Amino acid sequence: MSQYTSSFNPLKLALICGGPSLERGISLNSARSLLDHLSSRSIEISVFYVTQSKEWYTISPFHLYSNTPADFDFKLKDIGQILEGDALISALKNIDIVFPAIHGAYGEDGELQAFLEKHQIPFVGPSSQMCQMMFHKHNAAFFLKENGFKSLPSCLLKKKDPDNIKKIQNFFEEHRLTRGVVKPVAGGSSIGVSSVLTPEDAFKQMLSIFEHPLNQEALLESFCKGKEFTIVVLQNPQGEAVSLIPNEIQISYENGQIFDYRRKYLPTSNTKWLCPPSFGDEIVKDIQKKAQDLFTLFGLRDFVRMDGWFLENGDIVFTDFNPISGMEQNSFLFLQAAYVGMKHQEVLTYIVKNACQRYGLEIPLLKEKQSLNRHPVWVVFGGNTAERQVSVMSGTNVWLKLMKSEFYDPQPFFLDFKGHIWKIPYVYCLHHTAEEIYENCLTSHAMTERLDQFVTPIRKRLGLNIEGASFMQEVPEKLTFSRFIEDASHEKAFIFLGLHGGSGEDGTYQELLEDAKLFYNGSGPEASQLCMDKYMTGLSIEKMGHDFIKSLPKKIISLQNFENFTRTDYEIFWQNLLDQWSTSSLIIKPKDDGCSAGVVRLETAEELEKYLILVRKGVSAFPQETFSGQKTIIELNPGAAQSEYILEPFITTDILTLKDNHVFHTPVTGWLEITAGVLEHKGIYHAMNPSLTVSESHVLNVEEKFQGGTGVNITPPPAFLISNVFLAQIKERIEKVAQALGIKNYARIDCFANRETGELIVIEANSLPALTPSTVFYHQGLAETPPLSPRMLLEYLIRSKQEN
Repeated sequence: MSQYTSSFNPLKLALICGGPSLERGISLNSARSLLDHLSSRSIEISVFYVTQSKEWYTISPFHLYSNTPADFDFKLKDIGQILEGDALISALKNIDIVFPAIHGAYGEDGELQAFLEKHQIPFVGPSSQMCQMMFHKHNAAFFLKENGFKSLPSCLLKKKDPDNIKKIQNFFEEHRLTRGVVKPVAGGSSIGVSSVLTPEDAFKQMLSIFEHPLNQEALLESFCKGKEFTIVVLQNPQGEAVSLIPNEIQISYENGQIFDYRRKYLPTSNTKWLCPPSFGDEIVKDIQKKAQDLFTLFGLRDFVRMDGWFLENGDIVFTDFNPISGMEQNSFLFLQAAYVGMKHQEVLTYIVKNACQRYGLEIPLLKEKQSLNRHPVWVVFGGNTAERQVSVMSGTNVWLKLMKSEFYDPQPFFLDFKGHIWKIPYVYCLHHTAEEIYENCLTSHAMTERLDQFVTPIRKRLGLNIEGASFMQEVPEKLTFSRFIEDASHEKAFIFLGLHGGSGEDGTYQELLEDAKLFYNGSGPEASQLCMDKYMTGLSIEKMGHDFIKSLPKKIISLQNFENFTRTDYEIFWQNLLDQWSTSSLIIKPKDDGCSAGVVRLETAEELEKYLILVRKGVSAFPQETFSGQKTIIELNPGAAQSEYILEPFITTDILTLKDNHVFHTPVTGWLEITAGVLEHKGIYHAMNPSLTVSESHVLNVEEKFQGGTGVNITPPPAFLISNVFLAQIKERIEKVAQALGIKNYARIDCFANRETGELIVIEANSLPALTPSTVFYHQGLAETPPLSPRMLLEYLIRSKQEN
């Protein structure tokens, strides 16, 4: 460890991420945020990655932009350096301070902290003893009870206990349960948590938990009736606990729903994070006080997140403690910090600075490079399409990345469901759904008034100046689209469209921006309209007349075609298409929509009938398992019943599986599904290295494409799957496709590539591909020579459009 940090040398900070638990994907997200917002001239960051078998590697920070650890686990020996024994200790001692970002086992149960303590490595966060106490839910509940805090009745279940079923039955009877919750005793607050209605359900879920080798104990609790909340507590420089303003978690608890992994980390309009909560101010203050008392009682340090309930009987109960809170870009830590006027970089620096103080370290104040004349970039996201949540993730990520740009000054704008644009303050961007942002815009004045009473006391106790919360007083400003364009023209702003589907991607807004002579990202009106129409895209590909570039055959249908169809009619129609295309199943998708909305693989004529009936009924989404092989919810756009749809043959690909950190390939047809970003500058096209997609279900869903922690992308394809010769040919052919479609600036092209012939079948072209924190577009930029970091890639898109 460095003895001191001079005013000329940056603080050396190491991130530790990965780990053996199922939350290692979230760990990557957290480490990515830490890298994005702490990395500066004052703080030099390195990354230690821990595998599922607890091997340590040093890896390039670039790999934190992967979708999941599985994206690179199989090539760790090539991209990282393994560290063992003295070499590991030596590497850690060369660091000033460590920031553990491993969630679940190893990172939060005290094992990692005990290792760091043993070797006297300074680190952020609670001690090993406190981690052990908090992480074991049964012990934590017992500790609360011993110290006069309310806790939920619970039943401890052990893996090899033959009496588990009897214990479960007795617990249901004793507490007259009609509903319970089963969760791992030692685990995060999301994965493996299930709602159960009967002792039999509880036993089944317990067995499911025990399937994972890390889980030796499970906990059965009564289901809470009341209002769920989560609260972040920071430690100030005097060592005092300071509670931020809690969020209320508001979801529908029907059909066994709970605040699980998917609802916590994957944006869904079924979940709301309310701040301030719907319960009264005195309850909020009571929660804050109790959280501070618990922070002190546990002997915690730096920061923590606690989950709990305000019960119907008026009791406040804390149920989960997170020694290392999730740090995704819109996580509770950043959201609650923003409500008291702290930006991402500020709250993270505050946490690290306090931890450094404990070890006699300082963060040097080295001034960042930033031009005085940064060009305004207005980032637009939201909309009313099925991909509006992806748009929120894309837009907020672009805005946050460009905040640290030397050249550009970003400002966020939210497009609401009625076509109005809102200039929104910092904190509004961190709400995880378009619906929440819109609701906050509508209630902003009342919300700001109520929050004021909490903000000033919190900032005082944190030692922050009161004036620094000025952006907390900001409220959204509603604009018509024409006023937005007028203001942008006056400011000479670059318009960065973070929109997906609908008017934002079909040429409508592009035409308005062209007319106003404003620079914007992506293709022009004609190419945007062409790429949005999957049928016309297919025709353009066929018109190329290229022997190695094809499109799938397509049939356009509308609901009206099937109004009087009988089951027999469906069977005949279905069989005719199967015979015509020599296939066994079909893909159905909207003719002119985003790349994931409404896309389903149909196995039978009955499934085609079901799809069309549900669309005709006006459903907004297909719940998981509506169709065979459908693992997640599939959203539809408003007006789906009036849309035209495309049927095309399902392409059977070779089978790729990831097991024990190895990629296994089972040849079937020679086809592999790939996606490739393509850049255009002054008429010159450059295809980046494509990514192989490994899907959990039949069709890549929105989450696998854009949300960190789900889905697997392999960039670039390993040479044993696609030879270097064919890879070069495939990239050249993708460039030809982009040129034929008239793409400008950038796009992402999805296709099937034949590993034996180099032939391409183009699926679709996305003229405004997702730019979420872990999308493949960034992986591909980082695989360039020299590598383009996400911020550099975004700056390139803006600069190249201004120069064109």
